[in-house]
Amino acid sequence: MHFRHRGNSVHIVRSEKDAETGKAKATPIGSLRKPDLKVPDALAKLCTPVELAEINRWIEDYTRIDTLKAEVVARTMPETLPQVAAWLGKADEAEARALAAELVSAWQQVRRAIVTRNLI
Repeated sequence: MHFRHRGNSVHIVRSEKDAETGKAKATPIGSLRKPDLKVPDALAKLCTPVELAEINRWIEDYTRIDTLKAEVVARTMPETLPQVAAWLGKADEAEARALAAELVSAWQQVRRAIVTRNLI
């Protein structure tokens, strides 16, 4: 099996050997929504126990990697923000203005998380 990332979903593809040609054949069998990564009942019914275990192992690994990515971003943010400030000071005004709203929105999300958890 292999997993194809497509926007907010992950397509699950079974690799099978074609009986006539002997070549590998990819057959899509279902998908997972990235926000929750739950195996739908319809997909579970199509899978063997071994395939279902492989899907669940992939979900665990993907979740762990996603958590690690978030930690790396959080831990490097104190170093990154001064670089952002320096770039904003030198960047083309139109480019900086285009990015400014996204930066403010992202910072507000970070600030809200800090305040909600009463971290400072």
